[in-house]
Amino acid sequence: MAVTESQLKKMLGKYKYRDLTVQETISVIAQYKDLKPVMDGYVFNDGSSRELMSLTGTIPPMSDLIGLIQVMIVVFGEEPPVFSRPTISAAYPPYQATGPPNSSYMPGMPSGISFPPGPPPNPSGYPNYPYPPPSGPFPATTSTQHYPSQPPVTTVGE
Repeated sequence: MAVTESQLKKMLGKYKYRDLTVQETISVIAQYKDLKPVMDGYVFNDGSSRELMSLTGTIPPMSDLIGLIQVMIVVFGEEPPVFSRPTISAAYPPYQATGPPNSSYMPGMPSGISFPPGPPPNPSGYPNYPYPPPSGPFPATTSTQHYPSQPPVTTVGE
């Protein structure tokens, strides 16, 4: 049983863009005979609900999700369905770069200064005390025990 234009207009009586929705629904149903319009309740994220129409049925096996996504990318790229408006204007103007990126650039440092590789000569901050040169990964460990071994302590409850 085919759905008529008058039946769709009656179903979509409260729709804001009823006539456009009816035209597009009729075009889709004419192309895909297995799709049928159905009115059903829909609950939105904010908890409100409305009666909305959906098309229920099957589309041909030659249709696929990849094709749908590709078409949506093209259509949404030309006319985005959703956009946002800024609620607060930016407090600061955007940063404007003054030149090309430079891997040796350090903010606040004059250009042309290079640093030697390795640790700084005096990382402790004490003047006239140079940092000792590395003599290996760590000091050698000794087998001398600093504390004599003690038997475990046992406590008896009173």
